[in-house]
Amino acid sequence: MSRIDVAPAGVRATHALVVGVGTYPFCGPGAPLQAARNVRDLTSPPISAHGFVDWLIDHAGDFDAPLSSITLLADPVPGSAHGTTPPTFDEVEAAMQAWQNEGREDDVLLLYWCGHGLLDQNQRRLLLCQDVGKNGRFWRHVVDSRADSVQARASRARTQLWLIDACQEAAEHLKLFNPSGLSTLPDIGANLLAQTTGKDIGLVLSSAEFQLARATRSAESNFCQALKEVLTWRAFVQKGAGRWLVRTTDLVSPINDVFAARGVKQRCTSRDGVGQHPVLSRSRPPEIPATFACDPSEMQAEVLMSVERIGPAAERTQLAAQQAPSAEPWPLAVPAGMFFLSGQHGTQGARETPVFINPNVTRGVLPW
Repeated sequence: MSRIDVAPAGVRATHALVVGVGTYPFCGPGAPLQAARNVRDLTSPPISAHGFVDWLIDHAGDFDAPLSSITLLADPVPGSAHGTTPPTFDEVEAAMQAWQNEGREDDVLLLYWCGHGLLDQNQRRLLLCQDVGKNGRFWRHVVDSRADSVQARASRARTQLWLIDACQEAAEHLKLFNPSGLSTLPDIGANLLAQTTGKDIGLVLSSAEFQLARATRSAESNFCQALKEVLTWRAFVQKGAGRWLVRTTDLVSPINDVFAARGVKQRCTSRDGVGQHPVLSRSRPPEIPATFACDPSEMQAEVLMSVERIGPAAERTQLAAQQAPSAEPWPLAVPAGMFFLSGQHGTQGARETPVFINPNVTRGVLPW
């Protein structure tokens, strides 16, 4: 398996496992196994997996338990700096077991999986490994992500976050009816039906039941793009003075907000953890891509605006001033907090108003 050692494991550590299954060489229209003929190759999962690894490395400093290792199982992506291991069932099984065994009690385990997914008649979420259909066997190479897993219960890591970027399409839609061997699916999924005592195991699903997970061809999936945005700033919640957190319970609502804003016909769902332990933690507020505007909007093209940050002792620090008035709202990235939004008009003088920007309020308005 391909492993990236980000930093030595200290008292606490985060270990990430990233899987992106794009090619299914034993499937497709010419597959000898009928059950595999409706499973086609995907372009997005390897790109999404490599892109999520890049995000993890770029944001290594934001993890509450410092990011220590990343294991990547995915098809290769041109231009990627990361080595890869094919995401076959045997490789996935070995990687998941090693990943679970590595976690100590105070560590955090993070999984991102992108590839084909199915929902069977028993409401089990089935994730297809690369070698599904090999040697005339379909179900031998499928992971049941709802299994009451021995590994998840036995792992010492109290905090786990499972991010499943896959369809929950009904198996019968692909003419995959429940064979007699389905009850013996390999049991290497998370314990997601009931929380294990003392554990905080959160599951985030990119799609609702009987829904497709969508992507633009040869691009990161909608879920991966939204997930990175949410983990960068949208999901952070302030807890106490100077502490911003993302917990296992903080992801679904902001991801769906991103879907709605982008017109994505997809709905993220979850089987929440208990939210006791943070996954990400910052001592400084996240940077918010905000916009600032005038009301009425007709004044927008005539007012020159500036933004000052209000400090703990009510001191003001100017962050930026517009270069010139514009008919469009002024986009400006600012740290979450309180600000004075000021405007200068050639004949009507100056005005200002306090505005509050946070992950849920990203627009400041200056009444005129």
